[in-house]
Amino acid sequence: MLCGRAAAERIDSLAQLAGSRSKLLRRVERSVLRKNVAEVLVERFIRQLREVNIKEFDRAINDVGKRSKAKCVDLTHFVPCHLMRAKDPDEILLGPIKFRNRSAFRKVLLENIRAHNYGAAPAEIARSRKLMRDAVRYYRSFQWVAEVSVMGCDAVTSRKIAERAVISALDCLHLVLGAGWTDRMRVGGPAIRSDKRGHISANADGQLNISTSLAAVGQVNFAEGWSDKILTPELKDLLDLCSVALEVAVDPDLLRPISRRFLDAAQWFGEAARDLSPSTSLVKYVMALERMVMTDEKDDITSLLSDRVASLCYDISGPVDWDDWKQKASEIYRLRSKLVHGSMSPLDEASLLHLRKTSQMTEAVLLNVLTALGAEVLRMDDGNSKRLAAWFEKLVVWAKQNVVEHAEAQLVKSNLINPQEA
Repeated sequence: MLCGRAAAERIDSLAQLAGSRSKLLRRVERSVLRKNVAEVLVERFIRQLREVNIKEFDRAINDVGKRSKAKCVDLTHFVPCHLMRAKDPDEILLGPIKFRNRSAFRKVLLENIRAHNYGAAPAEIARSRKLMRDAVRYYRSFQWVAEVSVMGCDAVTSRKIAERAVISALDCLHLVLGAGWTDRMRVGGPAIRSDKRGHISANADGQLNISTSLAAVGQVNFAEGWSDKILTPELKDLLDLCSVALEVAVDPDLLRPISRRFLDAAQWFGEAARDLSPSTSLVKYVMALERMVMTDEKDDITSLLSDRVASLCYDISGPVDWDDWKQKASEIYRLRSKLVHGSMSPLDEASLLHLRKTSQMTEAVLLNVLTALGAEVLRMDDGNSKRLAAWFEKLVVWAKQNVVEHAEAQLVKSNLINPQEA
């Protein structure tokens, strides 16, 4: 039935109610809920002419939930990726996401093809061959494929969750392996094996200058055997913590606000690492800092952020550099503010000059927070902003006290003050 805007808005509200009551809002597309609401309303109150009352209406909403839940399935998705040109290792496991190289994926695909065709009619097999051929041709353009399973969602939502989870896993790889080493990594995209480009210019005499370039897709700076040399116990511990955080990426019902906050910050970091513009890249790095260390504060943001960054990054055992970190963080945040609020051009070279320092600072903050909080906190369902803010406050107090004690110890060591006075 055609309906007006007011009726459509009410159907949207009923779809929200039905999804909330059946706990499907994060598992079923809103369009599916809306379609089921419309169908149930027409079927019950127009075709069957049921009385419009609260009891019948509750039954209708429950029916919408049942119909929508019937659309939910368990799916395993295979998402093609450009990681590195190197073929090792066979697998990189990050919690619920498993990256396989092309050879390892081929074995999995063959097993699934056999299972898919088992018992099928010849005509059905023939119909699926062209689709399979085209899909396989696309996947052959990628050196890596990510596998991720999503439970209890409709097909469209399931695919969105899977692709977002794989991107989150890539964001974590940017963090752990370093933005400068992973900036050409991508998820999905066009089926290209190499990036071929050309440029034509002409001088004043009309003579043409022609140049071409050929670049690999994915990282070329990972040599064969890289995983044995680079994946140290420290990096493996960081990947394990990232694996814990990524558990929320595939389960819409998990709360775990600290894990979600970390993945949000990692998303800004990953987008910054992949961004080709120094100015927007710098802004995204600082957005990652803000998402990780700011907890709904409204006043004196620069001071709060720089205190927390310094407390997370300074060398406790070595020379005290807390003030240096605070100054660096303040400088970078002011630079970000100038870019965002329009007082500085995005073409200003200051962005490029400070980009590496900003990237390294953001990477250190995110990984240090990840290590300091640990797996238990990442799995907490009640790790809200207030609790995280209290943790940061204690961290800053402890760091400042440690700086004072270190300074006094140095003075005593230099015989500049009496130990009893210290």
